[in-house]
Amino acid sequence: MTGDKTAGCDLYLDNKWSDTSSMNLASLLFSINGRVNRAPYWIVAIILCSIVLPFDISLYRNPDAGISGVHLLVAVAVLWPWIAIHAKRWNDIDKSGWWTIINLVPIIGLLFSLVVNGYLRGTQGRNRFGDDPLANSEPPM
Repeated sequence: MTGDKTAGCDLYLDNKWSDTSSMNLASLLFSINGRVNRAPYWIVAIILCSIVLPFDISLYRNPDAGISGVHLLVAVAVLWPWIAIHAKRWNDIDKSGWWTIINLVPIIGLLFSLVVNGYLRGTQGRNRFGDDPLANSEPPM
């Protein structure tokens, strides 16, 4: 032991879960470690919204019916992947995944999160959460 406080950080960065080049679907949807760029974020966000939207529309059209068990099951099933993809996106801009909590602030929090996660480029190069997910991609022609 050298007493160097960065040694633990290096071990974390070398963790297999922080390497987005080998990220599979399970780690994309269920792990909060690592980084993702904007493309996977938008793909997962659109898919999750398309799963939840029909249930929200049915509840809006018939509010007297109330929330059914199916509505609750779908909401719970979508919640963790939503948190995971947002945490990885915040990690990509070198912010803690705890920034995901800003989504709980009505309207302003959701808009801020959408702009930052959906439109801003992540940190170029390696950051404390792993390698740049765009580092291995080819530059546009």
